[in-house]
Amino acid sequence: MSILIKGASYLIAEPDQIAQDQDLYIEGEHIKAMGSPEEVAPYYQGKNPVIIDGSSKVVMPGFVNGHAHLYQNFLKGRGNNLALKEWCDEVLFPFAGVIRTEARQERSSIAAYYWTALASMEMVRSGITSCINMDLIYDEMFQAWSDLGFRGIAAITCSDQGIPPELLREPEEARRDILDYIERWKGHKGLLDVFLGPSTIYLSSPDLLNWVRKTADEKDLGTQIHIAETRWEVEDCKADTGYTPLGYLNSLGFLEGHVTAPHCIHLEPNDLDIIAEKGVIPVYNPKSNMRLGSGIAPIAEMLKRGITVSIATDGAASNDLLDMFEEMRVGTFLQRVALEDAAAVSAEDAFAMATVNGARAAKIDAGVLRPGALADVIVVEIGSIHQQPINDLMATLVFCCKSSDVQTVIINGRIVMEDRVFPGMDEGEILSRSLEIAREKVKKAYG
Repeated sequence: MSILIKGASYLIAEPDQIAQDQDLYIEGEHIKAMGSPEEVAPYYQGKNPVIIDGSSKVVMPGFVNGHAHLYQNFLKGRGNNLALKEWCDEVLFPFAGVIRTEARQERSSIAAYYWTALASMEMVRSGITSCINMDLIYDEMFQAWSDLGFRGIAAITCSDQGIPPELLREPEEARRDILDYIERWKGHKGLLDVFLGPSTIYLSSPDLLNWVRKTADEKDLGTQIHIAETRWEVEDCKADTGYTPLGYLNSLGFLEGHVTAPHCIHLEPNDLDIIAEKGVIPVYNPKSNMRLGSGIAPIAEMLKRGITVSIATDGAASNDLLDMFEEMRVGTFLQRVALEDAAAVSAEDAFAMATVNGARAAKIDAGVLRPGALADVIVVEIGSIHQQPINDLMATLVFCCKSSDVQTVIINGRIVMEDRVFPGMDEGEILSRSLEIAREKVKKAYG
């Protein structure tokens, strides 16, 4: 398949590379050419590409959601006055227990298909073309991504302590299942991939963390682990190990590979040194951190040190939207008010976190527009009243645009959403079936 986006009012290759009146030509899974109409025309001569009108629109890289828990889309709004630990005990664990118990009995989880489809369609509507999903992992989740055409990275959640008995599994059985998922889905059709996701330090034994590091290195996988989300977590780790969470992981050699670290809120000065030295990619979750009252991550300081920072929605039970425009806007303003500095984080910084930095976190050649890069591209309307006048395009995108302004989404060279319609999915059926399953599981979990 080939696609020609013709006459884009603006084309953003990277946050600091913006051009006007541009064409972009996609062939197969990659961007083939971009530039003025005269420069691009030779690449599609004699071919019959699908043409998308780019007038009054911005063509830009798709967003990468650096951390999510898609199963939580069935839990929106629950426990809205709880801090993290109580929220896990009272909201997440009971629901996860129901899902795990039923999946063991049925050897499958149709619920996983529908929460993944529902959440991924919400993300696409916000211009998100890829995410790292730390989730309850089932084959049906991968199937939903494949049906939609979404670029999904499954960070397989693994914990072996500190969780309810119904969620614990025999270590050898759990590890065999993880290896099976890697075998089936790593690099599937060039669209899907697998990370390993030891949930947190206090839910993961040293043996599990060492196994994850060894396996990730052998299989060339990324890893993701929640770090320093609450003060309690940091103090608990220091009391137990003598280290901060980052210091502890460093002492185990865990940080030698590709590590993405959601939250990173309660850091000590030496933690930032470790992050910078080891190339850890912190993942900023501003709205989730605000919702749970967890604190404010020192993002401005990270950026000053040249640390690559990604941004994410986290799960819909602690946000409660999967909307990258909101995340960029709120995340920027939160840093400014925390530091009382209007220049603490710029619109360009936020856009980079959502695109090129997110792609680095996800280990994908995307987040930018250039020939040869993966064709994960979004087309955003900029003719609406709430966006006018456009005095600074990047500020308009980050501070004024809404998810409803995303018109067309292309993932891996395929049109996944066009004029806000999903050509390959029955949105009504997915919504109705999702609600039916969600009500059933919620009733079982909470009565």
